[in-house]
Amino acid sequence: MYGLIRLGSILVRQFCLPNPFLNYIYDQGQAELFNLVFGGVILQYLAYWTTGIYYEKNSCPALGSLSYLLWYAAYTFYFIFIGNHINNLKMAITILGISIVLVFIVIYLITNKIRDKSYF
Repeated sequence: MYGLIRLGSILVRQFCLPNPFLNYIYDQGQAELFNLVFGGVILQYLAYWTTGIYYEKNSCPALGSLSYLLWYAAYTFYFIFIGNHINNLKMAITILGISIVLVFIVIYLITNKIRDKSYF
């Protein structure tokens, strides 16, 4: 099951999700290059870290892979949403950074509350 979900995740991320950096880099060729070299890495780390807040390694690999895909897609569409509504690049980066930190904090607090651990 994990193998199928992992393969599906790779195919969706590679071929179905749009390039979130087209709104920030207006030349399509440069946006694609940025997405291949840097953008994918940025989105992969964000999705991996967010999934890692609540997912324990090897507990259910299929669920972890599906969760990773959902976070990757969520961050992709969030980058697109911010790019469509904010034209100032510095402001967009600031809003993205602050909101991503807030997402991490909220997920961390909820996960610890569910697991009955202390907050810090």
